[in-house]
Amino acid sequence: MTKVTSDALAVLSGLTYFRPLPAADLRRLAAQSTVRAVRRGQRVFEEGTRATILDACRRHPDVALGIIGVLARRVRSFAGLVEQLSLKDLTARTAALLLEESRASGAPTFVLGATRDELAARLGTVRELVSRALGRLRTAGLIRVAGRKVTIVDLRGLKDLAEDTGAGG
Repeated sequence: MTKVTSDALAVLSGLTYFRPLPAADLRRLAAQSTVRAVRRGQRVFEEGTRATILDACRRHPDVALGIIGVLARRVRSFAGLVEQLSLKDLTARTAALLLEESRASGAPTFVLGATRDELAARLGTVRELVSRALGRLRTAGLIRVAGRKVTIVDLRGLKDLAEDTGAGG
């Protein structure tokens, strides 16, 4: 087995929806796959990998169900994002994002794992408006910010704001 095939095999075996595949089918899929490092915004899939995947789905319905599960989670996530963007103003969306980050870290003080540009992308806006929203949250006494370190000072107030569906920006 070539290094390229073994790299593809390692990557494909790590994907939960390919785990039901017998080793021979997984090796066949790996032989027709290419592993590459990509930057954000770069195309990940190209035409020609479809027949192999469809064959794996037909022969192993668990693979198809796994792929459907992944796609369903992504659709739910996008639907939630659409709801956030359409129903909440930016400050409320920023408050909700900070609450998520705090929950993920398990503490009211946490380090944002994202740059202002990445936060803006997650919130559907631009960096300058994220900085203004963080400033409004600071001024309201809900958070403290030092670089990427954020402390939630008023958890109830931040939750109330995150649940607000008022319009504006």
